[in-house]
Amino acid sequence: MSLSSDPVARLIATDTLNFLTNEILNMVELSVLALSVTAHTPLPDHRVTHLACRLPIAMKIHPGRGGGTSKWALRQMLTRYVPPEWINLPKAGFLMPIGQWLRCPLQEWAEDLFEPGLMQRQGDLQPEPIQTFWRQHLSRRFDHIASLWTVLMWQAWLVQWA
Repeated sequence: MSLSSDPVARLIATDTLNFLTNEILNMVELSVLALSVTAHTPLPDHRVTHLACRLPIAMKIHPGRGGGTSKWALRQMLTRYVPPEWINLPKAGFLMPIGQWLRCPLQEWAEDLFEPGLMQRQGDLQPEPIQTFWRQHLSRRFDHIASLWTVLMWQAWLVQWA
């Protein structure tokens, strides 16, 4: 893929080559494998990608109020196939079901890393609040997944490298 001299086109190409391929598609693949389902990602088809790269910027980001309309050509094409209210839905994040995984397939792994004796020997974390968060997570009373995942990554790193 040759990069344009247009800075907006270069940003779009960089985002496509990095974020889409290294992040989004990997998350889709991991999620569908974990749930034993099939997912189809039609836009990464090389013919669609090459066509999209050749489109002028005005067809990708149509000028207008509020900075313009992104994916303009795609939205125009979709008006023939989907209800208009679906075309302009706001973006929704793509979240991995880590909270659920920690209650089932990853629970034993997490409990090993949250083991109070291990945390005391390592000396970096206080086990009591982490154990409280963990019990609350398992009981579904609170969602502490962001904090718990951070601690798990720290603990896993320490076990591996310290």
